[in-house]
Amino acid sequence: MPTNRKGRGVKGGNHTLLGLGMPAVHHALQILEKEAKYYSAVLPTRKFLIREAKKNLNGLMRKIQKSTVAHRAMNLATHKGAEVLSLLNFPNKRDVTRLNGRVAKLEQKLKTIQHRRARA
Repeated sequence: MPTNRKGRGVKGGNHTLLGLGMPAVHHALQILEKEAKYYSAVLPTRKFLIREAKKNLNGLMRKIQKSTVAHRAMNLATHKGAEVLSLLNFPNKRDVTRLNGRVAKLEQKLKTIQHRRARA
């Protein structure tokens, strides 16, 4: 509350708690409104930010796919993966198909041997 010369509170009047008049407060509010409108127009929207992020991510992915480093890393990962599996003695798909072929051949040989013994 504003005070008079003697330090006593004055009731009424065109004053605020800060001692500013209403025109000053009104002017401050107008400035705040202008700033809010300016920043709302300048700052990007959510859709704009998402679109820009997708563009940048797609561009980065294209650059990575074109680079030789990515190809070397993929080759290294596939070859080292096979080596790690062989060290752990886990058969990979290729080994399983090769072993299935060998088992089928051995079963066929066993059948022919059994037929020969049955005839003899």
